[in-house]
Amino acid sequence: MKLLYFANPNSIHDRKWISFFSRDPNNTCFVLCHPHQLDQLTIDVAQELKSNNIILIGSVPEFSTVRFWRTLTSFRFLKKLIIEKKIALIHILYAEPNALWGAGKKFLNVPFVLTTRGTDVIKTIPLFFKETSLLKIIVRSLYKKALKNFDEITSTSQSQVTALTKLIGSSISPHVIRTGIDLNPDAKLTRPKGITPPFVVFPRLMKPLYNHEFSIRALGLLPTEIKKTHQMVFVNRDAKDQTYVMSIENQMGQQTDIDFLFLDSLPHEQLQWALANASLAVMNPIHDGSTVSAMEAMYLECPLILGPLAYDQDLFGGVEKLSEWSEEELADKMERLIQSPDPSKLTKLKTQISECANRQTEMERLGAIYKGVVDGTQS
Repeated sequence: MKLLYFANPNSIHDRKWISFFSRDPNNTCFVLCHPHQLDQLTIDVAQELKSNNIILIGSVPEFSTVRFWRTLTSFRFLKKLIIEKKIALIHILYAEPNALWGAGKKFLNVPFVLTTRGTDVIKTIPLFFKETSLLKIIVRSLYKKALKNFDEITSTSQSQVTALTKLIGSSISPHVIRTGIDLNPDAKLTRPKGITPPFVVFPRLMKPLYNHEFSIRALGLLPTEIKKTHQMVFVNRDAKDQTYVMSIENQMGQQTDIDFLFLDSLPHEQLQWALANASLAVMNPIHDGSTVSAMEAMYLECPLILGPLAYDQDLFGGVEKLSEWSEEELADKMERLIQSPDPSKLTKLKTQISECANRQTEMERLGAIYKGVVDGTQS
């Protein structure tokens, strides 16, 4: 089967989804991305794509209603590409704004599958359904048409399915296909330099979205005993947004009684070591999807605290969550989980995530959707 993905090759999650199918010799997987994503491509990522038989075929500008002539040119390019490469199916990974290409499904004459990831359908697209400017009304109507054109839609959480239903009604029936994680009990983990147990890890990227300043304020409220004995480990010091990194460093510098360790981005095997050996992992993003790092923490039996968000209960039910954005509540929960861990609960959460977020199982379900769409037997 020849598959064309609208995806971000720089996203490890996109690459993992695509590589599951590209490693099958019966498939040929092409990727189209946005021009700026192509410019950001590193040598390491390009080599990974090649080793996984993923063909990065080029880029197209974002769908634009203002520059409609550019969008028409892109549609003609896509039509030619579909014919030349004999594409059997297009899969769009992330709905905003790429879902708009679905408005041209009849012209392109190829089956379409869409995957939503969280922010796209829960936060961004709904804005077009609230604003009343002429441009927003046009985009809203295009989204309604495009979303109804997809042969199948998958979402990584039930909350996204609910959001889609609110937007366009019950005319579609999205499938919950979770991002999932690789369940490999024999994976070789590597200890990062500088980490000294016991420690607490904050594994999310250095972006304002991930709300690290909130976590750091809560650290100041911890008992002196924990401050003295536990290292506080943050990662992604080499992030693109160095302004934000500097603001976090300044905030750390104001709390001289805490042992902070601020590391550059860690390879996956080192980040997993940190999750497997931490006394606690803390993640407090302003909004979130089905976060892989949280699922990995659960699988590795690391105590975990999440923020007061509407997380997928099938995945994260039973995980310690804040009831509100309160530094005092976060500090109290950190103290309790550090001082009184519950091994039986951690084992239960590992079983839960193993049953609900096995990447192999989830991708096999997606493959069945592909086959149903191409064969014309989809539900």
